[in-house]
Amino acid sequence: MRTYAHAKHFEPTLLVRIGLGRDMQHAFKQAGWNDFDHITEQGSYLFSIESNETSISFRFFNEDFTLSAGQFSLALGFHKKCFTNPNILSADHQYERMSWWGTISTEPYSVKNSIISIHNPTLQFLAKWIAMVVHSRSDLRLCFSYELQCLYALAKKIKYSPVLSMLTHWQNMITAKTPIDITSLVTRVATYVGALNNAQLTYLPMTEEYQTVIGLEHFIQGHMLRKGLGGSLFMCYHGYEEEVELPCPTLALYSARSLTLQMQKEQARRSVATRGQTSRAAQA
Repeated sequence: MRTYAHAKHFEPTLLVRIGLGRDMQHAFKQAGWNDFDHITEQGSYLFSIESNETSISFRFFNEDFTLSAGQFSLALGFHKKCFTNPNILSADHQYERMSWWGTISTEPYSVKNSIISIHNPTLQFLAKWIAMVVHSRSDLRLCFSYELQCLYALAKKIKYSPVLSMLTHWQNMITAKTPIDITSLVTRVATYVGALNNAQLTYLPMTEEYQTVIGLEHFIQGHMLRKGLGGSLFMCYHGYEEEVELPCPTLALYSARSLTLQMQKEQARRSVATRGQTSRAAQA
């Protein structure tokens, strides 16, 4: 049976606790995503979409609506200056996926790159958020090539809207009959085209059954974060001994000297770029 849900979101106090909330919001603003990421709409069972190379068609309450890619981008909340053609990233902004991956990770490039291989804390959490919301899915471990484009735009302050890859993902979601948890965004589009004017619509309940909240335990179980003494939190890197204690202002996305850390696979565990050089063993 097909299930429906509201858009996923982080547990609010988590981003405050690890000190990444403001940095992520700054990135959203610089890339023209600050209205898109603030998702407060309730979801419903509205869902009908078709698209081709030039337009996107929705059907709400037996009425058809057609938008261009640019209009669809605006409907979702992306800035009007955001371009929607991902090829422009390569043509005008020097984007190359393997080179970009090498800028943010020291692991070999793969078609299935792991999010935990991304070094910068803000970029790692942005990648997780993209998997939760932009290309929503249940498996939040991987960062695909079209999501690397999003990270590049966010890191380089490029106003780019990933609506074309979102549409492809939505259509695949329908075909695969996976859970539909983009209903909040569908409500946003329906509001934009005026389909909800004077409409009687039953929204999904705001309960745990219909809303996935990603909190601290998700990251601990996924070996992205570790608890230390006194409630401290450390970002972990699979296969490496070093850790980063959070918050870590020196690794803010736009002020960090490098998006990768100098780390080696060694037995002696140590923390890098932390508020104090404390070994992992001492923190346990």
